[in-house]
Amino acid sequence: MTRNLIKPIMWAMHAFTGYAIVWLVIAIVLGSIEVIATSFIFMLAGLSALVPCLLATFGFQFETQVIVFAAVMIVSLGLLRPPLLRKFNTKKTMLGRTEALVGHSAEVTESFVNGSGRILVQGQDWAARGKDDFVIGRKVKVTGSDGIVLIVE
Repeated sequence: MTRNLIKPIMWAMHAFTGYAIVWLVIAIVLGSIEVIATSFIFMLAGLSALVPCLLATFGFQFETQVIVFAAVMIVSLGLLRPPLLRKFNTKKTMLGRTEALVGHSAEVTESFVNGSGRILVQGQDWAARGKDDFVIGRKVKVTGSDGIVLIVE
C-alpha cells in the first residue's frame, strides 16, 4: 500500500528538476516584481512561466518550452490584461474643467432669469443654473456641473 503511494511522489520529485525548477523560479521572481509594479505584465508573465514549468516536468525540449512560454505570454497579455486593467484601474482620472470648479465661490455677472444666468469663477465667465434668481454682484457657490453649465446655490 505504501509503495503505491510513494511511487507517484518519487516520480514527481524526479520529474521536477532541471528546467522545471528554473521556470518555477522565474515565475516566482516575476510574481514578486508584480507586487511592486502592479501592471499585470509581470503577473501574466509569471503565470505564463508555469506552463513551460509543467512541460519541463513531462520532458519536453527546452526550445518547445520557450516557444510555448512566448505564445502563452502574448495571448495572455492580449486577452487578459485589458479586462484586468479596466476592472482594477484605481488611478484617479483628471477632472474636467467644470468638475474642477466645484466648491469654488463665484460672483453673478448676469442676473438669473428662470434659474439661468452667468457667473465669474476664478476669472472665467461661465453659464450657470440655480434654484433661485440671483442678482448681479451676489456671491454664490459652485455645487456641481451639467456639461459646460455650472450649478450654483
